[in-house]
Amino acid sequence: MRANKYLTISTTLCTLCSLVISICIGKASNSIIYDIMMAILGSALLGSLMSLIQYFAERRTAMEEFWNQAFNALKVLRNIKLIDIEEPIETIIQCFHEEDYNNLFQDIDPVNNSKKSDAKQNLISWIINNDDSYECCSTDALENEYQRHVQNAKECINETIRSFMEIATYNLGDLNNAYGRLDFMFANKTIRMDAYNKIYKPIMDSFNKIKQEGFHFNLLVTGERNFAVCALKAKELCDYFSDVKESSSNGAVFDNYYLAKFDDIEDNLETFRCHIYHNTKREEVQHSPVTSRFKGLKSDN
Repeated sequence: MRANKYLTISTTLCTLCSLVISICIGKASNSIIYDIMMAILGSALLGSLMSLIQYFAERRTAMEEFWNQAFNALKVLRNIKLIDIEEPIETIIQCFHEEDYNNLFQDIDPVNNSKKSDAKQNLISWIINNDDSYECCSTDALENEYQRHVQNAKECINETIRSFMEIATYNLGDLNNAYGRLDFMFANKTIRMDAYNKIYKPIMDSFNKIKQEGFHFNLLVTGERNFAVCALKAKELCDYFSDVKESSSNGAVFDNYYLAKFDDIEDNLETFRCHIYHNTKREEVQHSPVTSRFKGLKSDN
């Protein structure tokens, strides 16, 4: 695209220069220079028309390729699986830290059996408060219920961690090359800079953010990092990429979780698509929440 751009500019300048010189000399001068300028004018004009046609064809191809590569990268980012558990995530992570602490000191000093249980008791209290049937349960029953909640939360967070690890392996080389090919003759600063600021950079920043935290997830696989640390990193990534909007239906209130950053990129991709095909009507993209959680009943006040 860049080669066709500069070829078009150079042949156009050559056309204009030969035309001006020809006019200045004039046909009446009967000069050989006039004949040479007219010959240059004809060939330059033909070359300019051909290069201009090639430029617009290459412009469309390059923009389509960038749109396609950006769309593919965005589709990969949307594979993020948000942590979707009913328990308070902060309490669950504290339970993971507490269990790691207790296991560590059990190995160091098996005789001393002084274990921490603050986070565990907080989670048990939450279980009782959310289900009255556990209020009169035995200690063993509550222990089993605690272990069930912790295990289910761990499995869900593991799925989230795996989704981030898979995304981190995506090759962005094709997207980099596609953006590098964008170089417009007209409106270069507006279209190309918008493509960079609103599409290319947000996508690259998202992948880089995931890859930075992916370091901790890789250490978890090799056993060099505890699960509690990785659970916290997974929560931070989910908080970074998601946005919560409240809604109500039939008296019930829900928290709807959107991947807001990716929704914005998708809107900007639609704007970019309209630049590819002139006179194309913009289609509004409908964004749906990736998950919803029951928050409570709507107050009458």
